[in-house]
Amino acid sequence: MAHRKTKIEFHANAKLMKHYKTVVIAVIEGHVVIKIPPVTKSPLVTKSPLVTKGHNTACLENILLNTKETEPLRLFLKHRITLGQWSGLNCEVWNLESDAKAEHGFELIDLRSLLITLPDTAFSMVSRAVQLIEWQAAYQFCSRCAAPLIERSNEHAMRCNHCDADYYPRISPCIIVIVTHKDKCLLARQAKWPSGRFSAIAGFIEAGESAEQAVFREVYEEVGIEVEDICYFGSQSWPFPGQLMLGYKAKARSTDIIVDGEEISEAKWWHYKKLPEYVPPNTIMAGRLIQSFIDETDKQVSQH
Repeated sequence: MAHRKTKIEFHANAKLMKHYKTVVIAVIEGHVVIKIPPVTKSPLVTKSPLVTKGHNTACLENILLNTKETEPLRLFLKHRITLGQWSGLNCEVWNLESDAKAEHGFELIDLRSLLITLPDTAFSMVSRAVQLIEWQAAYQFCSRCAAPLIERSNEHAMRCNHCDADYYPRISPCIIVIVTHKDKCLLARQAKWPSGRFSAIAGFIEAGESAEQAVFREVYEEVGIEVEDICYFGSQSWPFPGQLMLGYKAKARSTDIIVDGEEISEAKWWHYKKLPEYVPPNTIMAGRLIQSFIDETDKQVSQH
């Protein structure tokens, strides 16, 4: 089975590298600041990149701000965190005051909208930026003794000098799996989703479980099917608010579906050429799993 090759372009690091220039990802209330062309300059507004005025602002070049571009935003800077290094550049995230929304030449885009347009490296950097800002905002006091926490300079951690406790960014591991049977895949719809929207089955890994055990349990709990030949596919940061998605493929031992009626309201077997109208894009793990199933099945069919 072919595996995705991952090129690592961004390196997480709490320290700035000497002699590197610095670029900034600016964040206001969890939204990412994007440069817009001078022709359409207007005060900061929150919108999806899908409805911008004819220009594609949601690309890495318009997210990373250089020293000159950050000057008008420096007045609103509340806090900065070093993210790491990318292509010979130091990367920081700036958390800005809400008053920065009045600055011209920028717009705000929410993180979920960027999933559609950004490649892996860019989305990894942006999601890391937002997660670190939100993590530090949430961890201001020690949960043991209530003393104020201090940001550590050599790593992304908050330190309690009173009781020597360290607090790191919280990451919740999850699995997401494409279950297949011959030329069909199993896709499900959550009760809160609109009609016609389907995706792969996903869930959190519980204490004491391996990821593979979580795959077996989640599929059986949600659709009543046992799986086998569980195979790891890839991973992706999922910052809503702080998950790590571990993608898997698995084969079904049977095709009889029994939905749980709670998390899942509907589940069906879909032929690889007759998928539902709304499926996840290839920029996220669910879409990659579905596309991989389509490509592999199409190749198998063409060889017979």
